[in-house]
Amino acid sequence: MPWHYVENGQRKGPVEDAEMRQLAAVGAVSPETLVWRQGMANWQVYAEVAAQPFPSTNPHQAKTAEAFNRAYCSQCGRSFALEDMLRFEGAYVCAACKPAFFQRLKEGSRLSTAREYAGFKIRLGAKLIDGVIIWVVQMAFALLIGVLWLRDVSSGQTSIAIVAQILIMVSQVLVGAIYTCWFLVKFGATPGKMACRLKVITPEAESVSLGRALGRHFAEMLSGMILLIGYIMAAFDEEKRALHDRICNTRVVRA
Repeated sequence: MPWHYVENGQRKGPVEDAEMRQLAAVGAVSPETLVWRQGMANWQVYAEVAAQPFPSTNPHQAKTAEAFNRAYCSQCGRSFALEDMLRFEGAYVCAACKPAFFQRLKEGSRLSTAREYAGFKIRLGAKLIDGVIIWVVQMAFALLIGVLWLRDVSSGQTSIAIVAQILIMVSQVLVGAIYTCWFLVKFGATPGKMACRLKVITPEAESVSLGRALGRHFAEMLSGMILLIGYIMAAFDEEKRALHDRICNTRVVRA
């Protein structure tokens, strides 16, 4: 029976089982994607209806298939098999967290069980804070380079002036990349995002790797180069993703 699934708020399909598996293998269909096929009373997340692991000799695809049978606890953040967890209001709770969870629920506490994606405005505020910090550091490096080369430049050696300009540009690129990557890998957020209580995560709620952080940094340049449209996309995406989030498959959530 063919499948139908939801992507960016729009229904897609029908697709056959083989094509559905391929979509899952490449990440186009995630464990949280809503799906439906004939015989199902309602739309459900794909992780609950994917009965069998995907038959594949490709290790990457096998790893992806295994992930569909697991979920992350909304309380402790650890990964468990779906059959060992309780689903509550769209999120999962592991066996170890159930007693404390229900106790807090009984006491009337407000429980956070689902991701709260950071909207465009709060992300803009965090970006402005980071922008000011990076600008100050970049200007400090530019001033240092200028002072070190000032005597040679004033004596008429234009080649030294060109070298100084190149060094300044390289230092500006390095400062931005090191700043962003170090904080994302170490803390999951830059100082601007920390101030706004935001965090950058993968779809599996894990911290980003150095490679992904570096790729996201340079992808963010692309978001700015196209008239800031890449940033504005976050205001209309269902998961508040900017262009660089889509390219590197990341999410920005409230911590």
